[in-house]
Parts: sequence; structure tokens; C-alpha cells
Amino acid sequence: HTRPPTQGCIQRLISRSSSGWVSAMWLWAASLVIASAAVDTSFRRINLTDFDPLAICNDGSPSVLYFRSSHESDKQNWLLYLEGGGMCYDKASCLTRQLRSPRRTSSRSHKHYPESLNLSGIFSESQVLPLYGYHAGFVAYCTSDAYLSDTHSSSFQFPEELREKFPGGFRGARVVRAALDALRSLGLRSPAHLVLGGCSAGARGALAHLDFVSGVESNNHSDAGYLGKGVRVSGFLDSPLWVDIQPSSKSLVSLREKIWKFSKIGNIDKMYGSRCREEIARRYGKDSLGEMYRCAFPEEMVKHVKTPFFLIQNQLDSYQLRSLGVRKHTATGINKTEKDRLRVLLRTKITTSGRTSPSAGFFSPACERHCVSLKNSNLNAISVENTTLPEAYEQFLEKVLRERSGKNDVTGFPSEPLRWIDTCQGSLPCGLGCGRGKRTFSDRKRLWEANGRRVVKVGIEGVLSEIENGFVCVNLDWWPDSKCDYGTCPWTDSSLLTLDLENKYIVNAVKALGPGVRLRLGGSLSDFITYEIDKGDCNLPAFIQTNTTRLGYAHAGTCLPWSRWEAFHEFCRKANCELIFQLNALRGRVLKEECPAKTDCRHNFRKNPCCWQWEGSWDSSNVQAFLRKSKEKGLHVFAWQFGNELNGKKGLGAHLTPEEYADGLHKAMEMMSEVWNASGKPKIMGPNGHFDPSFDARFLSLSETDGNSPELLLTHHMYTLGGGFSPKVEKYMLDVNKLDRLHRKAAAAINLAKAANVRAWVGEAGGAYNSGRPGATNAFMSSFWYNHNMGVLSASGYSGFCRQSLIGGHYNLLSFDRTKPNETSVRANPDYFSALLWRKLVGNHTLRVYMNNKKTGIRVYAFCAPELRGITLLVLNFNSERYTEVRLRNSDLRKGERVEYHLTSRSLKSRKVFLNGEPLFFYKNATLPNITSMGITLKGGSPLIVEPHSIVFVQYKDVLLDTCTPKSPHQKLTFKSMQFFDSWGTPIIAVGILSAALLIVTLFFFSFRSKKNSIMSAHRSLLNNPTAPKVGTTRTRPANRDVS
Repeated sequence: HTRPPTQGCIQRLISRSSSGWVSAMWLWAASLVIASAAVDTSFRRINLTDFDPLAICNDGSPSVLYFRSSHESDKQNWLLYLEGGGMCYDKASCLTRQLRSPRRTSSRSHKHYPESLNLSGIFSESQVLPLYGYHAGFVAYCTSDAYLSDTHSSSFQFPEELREKFPGGFRGARVVRAALDALRSLGLRSPAHLVLGGCSAGARGALAHLDFVSGVESNNHSDAGYLGKGVRVSGFLDSPLWVDIQPSSKSLVSLREKIWKFSKIGNIDKMYGSRCREEIARRYGKDSLGEMYRCAFPEEMVKHVKTPFFLIQNQLDSYQLRSLGVRKHTATGINKTEKDRLRVLLRTKITTSGRTSPSAGFFSPACERHCVSLKNSNLNAISVENTTLPEAYEQFLEKVLRERSGKNDVTGFPSEPLRWIDTCQGSLPCGLGCGRGKRTFSDRKRLWEANGRRVVKVGIEGVLSEIENGFVCVNLDWWPDSKCDYGTCPWTDSSLLTLDLENKYIVNAVKALGPGVRLRLGGSLSDFITYEIDKGDCNLPAFIQTNTTRLGYAHAGTCLPWSRWEAFHEFCRKANCELIFQLNALRGRVLKEECPAKTDCRHNFRKNPCCWQWEGSWDSSNVQAFLRKSKEKGLHVFAWQFGNELNGKKGLGAHLTPEEYADGLHKAMEMMSEVWNASGKPKIMGPNGHFDPSFDARFLSLSETDGNSPELLLTHHMYTLGGGFSPKVEKYMLDVNKLDRLHRKAAAAINLAKAANVRAWVGEAGGAYNSGRPGATNAFMSSFWYNHNMGVLSASGYSGFCRQSLIGGHYNLLSFDRTKPNETSVRANPDYFSALLWRKLVGNHTLRVYMNNKKTGIRVYAFCAPELRGITLLVLNFNSERYTEVRLRNSDLRKGERVEYHLTSRSLKSRKVFLNGEPLFFYKNATLPNITSMGITLKGGSPLIVEPHSIVFVQYKDVLLDTCTPKSPHQKLTFKSMQFFDSWGTPIIAVGILSAALLIVTLFFFSFRSKKNSIMSAHRSLLNNPTAPKVGTTRTRPANRDVS
């Protein structure tokens, strides 16, 4: 699967065959395997002199472009990367110029370059990187001029002393244009997105060319850029920024002086931008001609570029430090002073740069590095306040592509440059983001020991409730593309009516959650859907937007074509899922009164009862025909939901009384009893709204069923974080005390369900209503409320939990990759992998958990594992700083082995998640990693240490409670009584022991004192009466004394 078979492997297969035709079959099959597995990811060499004969190296040899076509050849996303490698500036530096590289012997020639090249870093074929799927070009550096010069000009005299060794002169600017022509010949056409980038000298060259290529620079004399109209251009600039600081030694040449000297030999005048020329002329007046070279100095260039660019600059740039005479890895004396000065100056320049270019992005860690984009280790390790370089660049790309495409969904992005700058004043120490790799068990233990050795004691005691296997269910919604909330429109191509059910990413994502995962089809518009029974009998238009209804769409609704209904069943056949479908419960009912003209029910419904007061009986005819035909065609449905959020004051589009709702539900149940026999009868769910104790109690009292009726499931919707518009959403999803309030609501709901002898489900939950909150409910921070809610509700007694949504909105488990035009690939958000771990590791019973301290931010939930193969713990650490050991009180769990799955991310707002340090994402073939094989196996008795802001699943194998299965052949798990180890247990025990000890000491003291007093009294009596008996002798009582 991971690599093609070797020739030896093929020969062994043939040698094992017993006949010639079998050998031929083996060879044919092996050839097919090789053809499918051997994908060439190398870059092939292209001579740029084929496009411009003058695009040559210093020695006159042809300059070279290495090119790799994307596996998605129809996509118009392109990357042109200019290699770096310094520059020369006078005769001495030019003649001695050499680069240490295994690919070539001279930096001035391409004579020794290979025919193909393998590159890593930003060129890695990994979907976790933002430029995954781009056609990529890499210009090898051989012109020594930072791509700024073109000395082939009749008006310029190339220095005589360089002509012998540099017969080709400096042609970097020509090389860039020839590379762009090459891309055009390779298929670049409008509309397209071109990323022009590079590192070091290559980044400075890209910076100088950006406005010219995009058409912003007036020197182009055209409204379009160099590649024509419709080609969007952005920059990726790695380590281009030089700061004008004098070196510590006078023998060293400053960076500004290098540019000044090169301007005398390099003919770079044409690269000066018009805006920079005007600025220098204003600044220096009559002396401006001699100061124009500053327009080639990066510190000045970055101020005037209008084309969007993403700039990476380490605050302790190792090249700049060397130019200042500061050695690497030094921290004392003059070196420390210079480092601090450089860090502050670079931070200041980056903070103040780009004010005229709001579409810029600046990523500046306090690291001592240079050119980080060509190494995988740098890309994944460097971060600023927990945001990695790829994550920051992805946010920049998302903003730029949306702005440039004219989309209206850029809410949440600032109208100024995006900046990730290590200020050394945040929650992390300065420079901590310069390389955090995987956290091994030893790393976590060491950090826990250095962090105060915090311990939370946990005990597990018996089965608490029964749940659906895996507990997780996922939703799809009716919302059309036009559905927008708070300035964003996140439902494009995600509607039940328009979603591509053949998309291999979506099919594989649902299949991975299987087998038998429930897919709920429904949502707010369910009560306005008409079902097509016979072809052509439903001719309603698509959803019509209007402000005259509460939901923003006309009550006429639209049709569900029968072919689309069959397509969902075919989808579930491929993806191994079961359907839950929400029925129209308002058909036949009408509004009590019509609202006056221009009534805005969409935004002012509370003030207008005419928007939500309905009356009349439910018309069951369309639903009845729909159910009968589904049964006739053999289309299986796990459960039917009756209506969406119609329950009284908690209703959304309509407010029905319990009596009105229950009357319609009974009709639906009667129809289901008629259509299905007892063995294959689907379930029915209601009221499918937010929990309302009074409504639910009355509804359940009216919903008593007999043995022939379908099973009723009490179903609720939950959005525990409030509206997606609120910035408090991000605070609430990490506030464990607020999240814990769900216990009370869940207990009240389960009490009602138990009294009515029904099971309870969560039919819809997305954290924040109105499509969620971008950057929160689709980011790693969302995994905390999601796992907490499922842990609490499963322990309370809910049987299933349907997540809103599988795709669509900002609370989606999957999302389309919108950074790439015409893209059909899908990315998995962090919550998807939590759902996947629930499905793989959680069985159908929850276990009772006791903790000795709930103030640590730790929450623990326990379950029987699937197929009775162990016990699974879910541990959430809401604490942002403390490593914590979760210490189990159950001795049998410490005897065997356990497997740990640690979910972490570089940033709470990141949409990338790591499992045991490995990134999780779709592979190129739209498949997902085998997540259960990525666990780390440890001894059961070793400490279970949880990182700050992390989520951990722990599976203890082959250890079971008797009550998980009545006839378990496995080891019986002995649970110590943990009744006192709740949040107040330890303090109560301690106080009790101290009180008992104090009581014993007190009693002993008073007993001793009483004995002592009696002895002293006897002594005094003897002294006063010498004839009295001595202490300890027997005294004869008088005969007549009453001794009774």
C-alpha cells in the first residue's frame, strides 16, 4: 500500500507458481500493482533558455526550472519558488562565491545539475500543507543577484573585471520572466492562482517582482499582469527582510552597503518600483538619485508592495546575525546585546510594515533560523503562540483568495495585515515555538515532574447506562447555498438536495465511522418539504428567500425528488450507514392569521405572534404515500423524526401545543404500524426540539403506546454554547464549570424518559446555533465541548448523539477546501477525529466514575469497549498549563497493558489535529489513516499523564466488568468502593480521622486526670487521718450499711 513491490518480490511470486499461465497471471497482476503504486513525485528539469536565450547563469550555461505537475491536473493552482543562496556585491565576493550543495559544484553554473530533483518542506506531497495539489516550479539559483538584475542592456556597461569569470553577467530578472513563460507553456491559464515565492535571496527577488507579475506596478503598462487577466498572484516570502544595522566589526560590510555596491555592477534600476522612487525622491530631495538603491533594500521594498504576500522572518535570522559578526548559539556579552537589538528591531519593522498593504501576512517567531520553508521539520515545528507556520499561511490564503474572488464571506478577517509575532510577552516563553515535536511518554513525565506533580485520583464502579454502540450519529441539513448567518454563507454545495453523494472523501469519511453509523437527514426546513411519489407530481421551485417567515424561506418549501431519496440509500449502501429521516409535521396546518405586509418575521418574530401561531390538523397523505413506497422499494430507515422544533415556546418555525403535536405523532405511528410488520418496524422520534420539561411531560403522557406501536424515542436538540454570533462561544466551550451545568438538564430529561419508559436521544447538537462560529466550532477548541457533552449525556442515560453537521455550516465535521478554486476535495476538521475515536473505542455501556478533585480541569468518562474487548477511558484536560497524572484506584487496570490516543493541536483555533504527535488528514486517494493502529501501548501501571488542553482516549484490553456482559469469559475486574472519592470525599475522610484522633486523646486525657485526682484525694485523706486504711487496702463495711 505504501510502496511498489520490488523486482525480487515479483520473481518470488512467479517462482511459487506451478504453471506458465499462472506465472503470466502473477506477472500481469504485479505489473498492475506497480503501475498504480509507483507515482513519480520528483521534479523534472526544464532549460529556461528554450523560452529566453538570454536567461542564463553567470558562466553562460542555461538556467534551469525544475517542475512537478499536480496529480490534480485540471486545477489552476501554481507555485513558482525561487531558490536562495546569498548574492555577491563586488569583485572579491563574486569571484569567491560558492555554495555547499550536493547538487552542484558551483553557484554560478547549472552544468552539473541533475535531470530530476526531489524536494521537501513546502513541496511535500502532504494534504496537511496549504499548497498541497499545486503545480510546482523550482528555479535553481545561479545568477548571484537575488533575481534583481539584467545586465544585457546597451545602456549598461558590465564591469570589465568580472567578464572573464562571469561571461553571462547577471540575468536573474530574465530568469524569473523565462520561468513564468515556462509555466504558461505548461498549462497555466486564466483563471488561476499563482504563488510567487522563495527563500533568502529568492524571497527578495520574488518581493521585487510581485507587483510586476500581478499588474499592480505601472511599469507593466497594462491593466493585466504579466500572465494576463484572471491570474491572481500572491507572495510567499521566506526570510527576505534585512534590517539596517551596523556590524560589530568595522571589517564587516553592512547589508545596506552590499546593496549599494551591487547597484553599481548589477543594473537593477528597472526593478525599483514607482511608489518607492516617489518616496525616496520626497525623502532625499536633490540627493535622491544617489539614494535610489534603497528601493532594492528589503526593509524599504516591503513598504511599497501592493500585491498580497505572506512574509516569514525569524527575529534572530541566522544570516543577519552572521553579517553582524554574531556567532550562532551565543548568549553573553556583545553577542547577547546584538541579538536582543536585532530581535526588537525586526519585531518593530514587521509590526509597522505593510500598513499600505492590508492583504499581507507576517509570521515572525523569536527563532535563530533562516530559510525554514524547505525542511519538513521546520514547517511542522515552528510556531507563534501555538500557531504553526502552515496554519498561519492557510489562514492568510483563505483571506486573500476570498477577497480576490469577491466573495462576501470574509467576516472574521481583519482589514489590516494578519500578524503572528512572538512578542515574548504571551503565555509561552520567548522562542518556545522554535521546535516542539512529538510529546513522548518520557517527555510528558518529565514535564509533569517539573510542573508540580499534580495528581487526580479516579475510580470506576459498575455500569451506569446503556447507549448505542459508539454513541455518535451525524446530520445533513436542507439549508441551501443562500443560507447566511452574520455575514458568512457556509452552506454552499452542502444541502441535502445538492451535496455530491459520489464524492469519495464524504463516502470514505462516513464509511470510516461505520459500520451502521446513523445519518440523520433533516433540519429547520424539514416541515416545508413535499415528497415526490411519482415522477413529475411535485413541481415546486427551489427554496425562495423571504423575510416574511421565521426561517427566512417561503412556507411553500420545495420537493424531495424520489431519485434523490434513492440516492441517499445508495450512499448508505456504499458507506455502511443507516438513515434517520425527519418528516414534514406542518403539512395541512396554517397560520392563525396573516401578518401585515412587510412584517419582518425573520428578525422580529417575537413581537409578531402571526409569524409562529399555527392551527389545524396534520395532513398525512403525502407522508403516508412516501412511507408506503419506501417500504415497497425495500428502503430501510432506522427511525423517522416527526417535525423539527415545533414544541411550544421552544419551537422555531411554529409553536404547537403538546396536544396538537401528539395528535399528529399518533397518526404517524398508526401509519407506520400499518406499513411495517412488527419485525422490521422503524422507530419514531419526537418532539425533536429543545428540552422543555412541561411540554415533554405533557407530550409523553399523551403518547402511551401499545406493543404493536413503533418504539418512541424522546429526542432533544442542544446548543449549549448559545448563538454563533457571540464571542463568548470560544470562552464557553473551554469553561468546564459552565459545561458541567448540562448534568442538571440531562438528569431532568432522563427522569422524564424513565418515567415514561422510553429512551432519550440528542437529535441535533452543534455547540452554537445559527451555523456555528467560524474559527471556533470547526477548530480544535470545539473538541472540548463536543467530547464533554457526549461524556455527560452518555453517562446520564442518553442513547445517541447526532452531531450537526457532517458537512455544511461552521460546526461541520467535514468542510470543502475553499482555498483552491474549483476544488472538490474535502478536509476533516478536528471534531471528526473525536467522533471517529468514539466509534472505534466506545462500546454500548457507560461506567460510573468517581474523582477526588474536580477543580483541576480534568474530566474522566468510562465505557465498555466495543465487542467487549476492554474498557475505554476518555480524559479531557481543560487546563491550559498543568500536566496532570490521572491515577486509577482500580488495581486490576494497572496489571495489563493499555493503549493511549492523545489528541492535541498547535493552537486551540487550529483546524489541524495531531494524534500522538502525527497529523490527521485525508490522504491523496481520499482515504483516512487507520486511527486505531496509531495508539501507543504502555504498561497499565505506568503513570497516565495528560498534557494541557488535550483529549486522551485510553483503552485497557481484556479487562471487563461482569455487567458489561453477563457471561464474560474474561477476567473479572475488581472495583474498590469509591463512594467517598467524589469531589468532597478526601476532605471528609481527613476531617473524620482527625476528629476521631482528637476525641481519643481527649478521652484519654480526662480519664487520666480523673484517676490522678482520685489518688491525690486518697493521699490527702491518709495524711489527715492516720488511722484510716492505706490506699490499696480493703476497708470493712458496717453490717447495717445499705450497699445496694
